[in-house]
Amino acid sequence: MKPLELFDHRARPAREGRGRLRRWSGIAFISALAPMLAGIGSVATAQEPVAITVVDVQTVALGYRTSELIGRPVSNGRETIGRIDDLVIGRDKVLFAIISVGGFLGLGDRKVAIPYSSLQVTPDSIVFPGATDAALRKLPEFRYR
Repeated sequence: MKPLELFDHRARPAREGRGRLRRWSGIAFISALAPMLAGIGSVATAQEPVAITVVDVQTVALGYRTSELIGRPVSNGRETIGRIDDLVIGRDKVLFAIISVGGFLGLGDRKVAIPYSSLQVTPDSIVFPGATDAALRKLPEFRYR
């Protein structure tokens, strides 16, 4: 039998063709599935164990929750220059504060991103030393994706 006749149902009786086609389909399926199944085991064994670090929960409890920071005014020590709109963790794990600048009651404002580490946060205030409303308006506008 020629190679192409294997899949040509007209080349042999119907009953014989179906059996061979099923057999070849099963072999093709197993051949395609075998490398995938072999890869599953190797991926699972290649992962490093995760190290769990014990933290001082008393110290963590003294930190600032995002829900407490969002909406709070940001000043430069003399005047209010914006409000915390959001906090975003970059893919490089750097924390950014999204500050809403200008506008009135959320209308006409623009959002800018600054490194959270630039802020001086206390229980009573959030200060961005040296920043002015005009300087923040010159920063690139932040837009959510």
